[in-house]
Amino acid sequence: MKPETEMPFDKDSLYGISHLAQNWQNNGTLKNIKAFLLADMIGDADLNIDRDLNSTPWLEAIVYQAATRLGYQSHFFARMNQVTDDHIPFMQKGVACADLIDFDYGYNNVFWHTPQDTVDKLSPKSLEITGTTILETVNILDKLDTLPPK
Repeated sequence: MKPETEMPFDKDSLYGISHLAQNWQNNGTLKNIKAFLLADMIGDADLNIDRDLNSTPWLEAIVYQAATRLGYQSHFFARMNQVTDDHIPFMQKGVACADLIDFDYGYNNVFWHTPQDTVDKLSPKSLEITGTTILETVNILDKLDTLPPK
């Protein structure tokens, strides 16, 4: 958070996703979700997705397994972070979640939430690495007979 320009994220940012999680709990959709995979800020050319301490450890292990199968493991989980993000309302309702986030956007986070945060800073390769890893994670999850406890 950049205090001079932003409201505290955890106090004023999860309204929409909280509403969705509640609606899906109310209409029964939530019980059909095996896992919630959130991709956030993953377009940086220097892709380094953090291990999120607010995510489900066994699900992040499967993400890492998928990345390793694809040869992308060097882009995943070298750093740890504890992120309040759009997965939290689902975590609170018992859904296994993995927040795939690269929380360092540009050298020393210089581009994040600035006028320089433009499409030319995005890397198609980083988007491909993350998207392919998510698809492989879904393939692994689909083959599991039972999921570990949430």
